[in-house]
Amino acid sequence: MALPASATAARPALLSIEPVARLAQRSAADPARWSTTSTWEPEQLAELRRRIGQFGKISLGVFGTMSMVTWVSAIFGTGIEPRLGNLVPLVALATLVGLMRIPSLSARRVLQLDAVVMVVLGMTWAISLVSQPNGMPMEMPFLFVCTGALFFRSFLVPSWFGRSLWIGALTIAPTAVGIAMRHGEYMDRFVPGMGEAAVAFSIVWLVLVAIVSAYASHSIFGLRQQVRAAQSLGRYTLERKLGEGGMGEVYLGRHVLMRRPAAIKVLRPDRISPTAVASFEREVQALASLTHPNTVPVLDYGWSSTGVFYYVMEYLDGKDLARLVEDHGPQPGWRVVHLLRQAAGALAEAHAQGLLHGDIKPANLIVSERGGVPDVLHVLDFGLAGRLGRELEPRGLTGTPGYLAPEAIERSAPLDARSDLYALGAVAYWLLAGVAVFEAASAVELCLRHVAGEVEPPSVRGRVAIEPALEALVLACLAKQPEDRPASARALADALDALAAGPCRFDAQAAGAFWAGIRSGTPSPR
Repeated sequence: MALPASATAARPALLSIEPVARLAQRSAADPARWSTTSTWEPEQLAELRRRIGQFGKISLGVFGTMSMVTWVSAIFGTGIEPRLGNLVPLVALATLVGLMRIPSLSARRVLQLDAVVMVVLGMTWAISLVSQPNGMPMEMPFLFVCTGALFFRSFLVPSWFGRSLWIGALTIAPTAVGIAMRHGEYMDRFVPGMGEAAVAFSIVWLVLVAIVSAYASHSIFGLRQQVRAAQSLGRYTLERKLGEGGMGEVYLGRHVLMRRPAAIKVLRPDRISPTAVASFEREVQALASLTHPNTVPVLDYGWSSTGVFYYVMEYLDGKDLARLVEDHGPQPGWRVVHLLRQAAGALAEAHAQGLLHGDIKPANLIVSERGGVPDVLHVLDFGLAGRLGRELEPRGLTGTPGYLAPEAIERSAPLDARSDLYALGAVAYWLLAGVAVFEAASAVELCLRHVAGEVEPPSVRGRVAIEPALEALVLACLAKQPEDRPASARALADALDALAAGPCRFDAQAAGAFWAGIRSGTPSPR
């Protein structure tokens, strides 16, 4: 695949400036088009329901508190007369909150309910204002209530300018009429002739509030859609970062049309260079050529208009082996053998095609429950993949120090499949003992220990019982000299098969119970 000029140039590329998804482009460029309810996507409609529900709950709390204060004040004879009609806003808001919890509610109904409740609030405030006794200083409090409600809604509920404006107008109109009906009587008592001026000021104020709040809602809505458009690559919308490595960052994303989740890896902008791009492209080509069921499949790849290279993998909802041990402690031998067999099988296919993974570590091995089958492992991140037997370049280390084979650190000979087996042995050590093979204060010291340090058996380090044959196999993978390790990933898989048929037979019942506990949130014993 030819590299575009924008990708090969050694300059930063901006990840978040590509409005490719047409729907997101439309919303950012012309928010009014969202007035047609058929254009709302499921996630956006859910977000709209959530925000309207938040507005309803917070408003319910505010007006509920105000109503309580009014009733308590009446008990102490302050002159304020509470009315049953004051409960109407509370009932309307409570109904709104309840209805927004219904997932099947259509966009049209959501927008209608939002408008109806705002109009009901405005009418209720006006009726309450007009019904207050003459001489009560109520114009300004109701003015503030109306102002606060409109501004609060504009910041929380996304909407376009036209819709926000007419909802604001219908909300303020009854209050404006109520203030006019009182003729500024209260102000006129203090400053004769100021009643009409107070009415005019109040009406102008409410009109300005409706316009400004509509503009604020429109601006915030447009910014949200622009961010949504910016967080897009090709036909995929980025949602959140899942992790990052030396070469790229991984995001959770969704296909614009199919709405299926996907893991999207992009080249880090600060690492873009012809060499980095070539390595990243090699990762995609390597992954695309692999078909083993324990290698994460590549679904798509491409270039953004700003020169960002990305590829799309199947999203695996599970745990990487680093988190597995951190959350649940050392793993039983039967599970370790089961996971290693799958990893060795995936590596055997890659090695047969002349590919070296180059960065086997717990974070690059994900275990999950797939279709009701527990403990399914996938190997991912071939970002440092190279050809077997390639000459090592005289530059910094490539890989993770805690899982590098001695020959990769010393750069004494071309790497072969047994370098990956050393790293896989270090992963097995981590799974069995709950600690790394070596620990050190610096990367340099850690590398020196891998080159010359003596490996302590995992049963001793982790103080756990381990099947002797399994421990011997792990220590063989961690041999300093490549010739002392298993000859190939296939040979390792065969040795693991023998263990799985004997002392380390896979316990499907225990594995199923483990994943059932994760689904239910029940912590596993450590």
